Amino acid sequence: MIPFSQRYGFTPIRQSLQINSMDEALKNGLWNAYYLFYVNPVNEKMDSSSVDEFIWTEFLKKSITTFDKYDFEDDIQEWYSNEADWFEVYNFIEFCHYILKFKLELAEITNAYENECNRILEREMSAYRFIDGLLTRITSEVEIEAIETATQNSSDRWNPVTQHLRTALALFSNRQNPDYRNSVKESISAIESACKIITGDDKTTLGQALKVLENNNQIHPSLKAGFDKLYGYTSDKGGIRHAMLDSMNPVTFDEAKFMLVACSAFSNYLQPHLSPIR
Repeated sequence: MIPFSQRYGFTPIRQSLQINSMDEALKNGLWNAYYLFYVNPVNEKMDSSSVDEFIWTEFLKKSITTFDKYDFEDDIQEWYSNEADWFEVYNFIEFCHYILKFKLELAEITNAYENECNRILEREMSAYRFIDGLLTRITSEVEIEAIETATQNSSDRWNPVTQHLRTALALFSNRQNPDYRNSVKESISAIESACKIITGDDKTTLGQALKVLENNNQIHPSLKAGFDKLYGYTSDKGGIRHAMLDSMNPVTFDEAKFMLVACSAFSNYLQPHLSPIR
């Protein structure tokens, strides 16, 4: 069930997607990745004692004379759990990646560590991923603002569009059980609802609505062509809506995010044309 706060747009998207924050589930997941690859290393070539000392002196910038290999595990967990801010946690897991790749030169373990961190980052809806060894933001301010504007629209007549997009966001950002397939369907449904409102025709399609806008000189032909391609992507035989019926080809995080952002931006573009066009 989608929580009340997400159904009605009370949960900020920046909180849903963990952009400038980190909840306990994400923080604990990243700690578990560190523990798996450093405290309880899966490779016999891993010398955790030398790594511990390196973290102590080069990351925490502590004096070598205060390093105690027997207390290190408790000390680093105390710092991580009770002192580190969200961005310092990201500094830490990125530093651990650096150690594996450049200090220990364990390419296979580096890749495994990166994959495990990315799995957790995606599961917990973090806005960051390891890309080429560096934590990189995958959700831009422009994308965030497009979704925020679309899901916070309070117009009564535009409400069906807003509700579809809020549901799409809630399904997309559900950290327990993200439903990318139905998130895409809700994103598409938002645009279909927008078209029906704009044209005053409950049976209209996106393609038909675009023709109406073009005939009334309310959309540039090149922009119309771009939205036509989006319509094809969602509805043609090879499009994503048909692919969603194929259980062998699950809808991915990236596809669901693209559709949510694209449909939110398109909704924002269409909304000024609220009055039905005849």
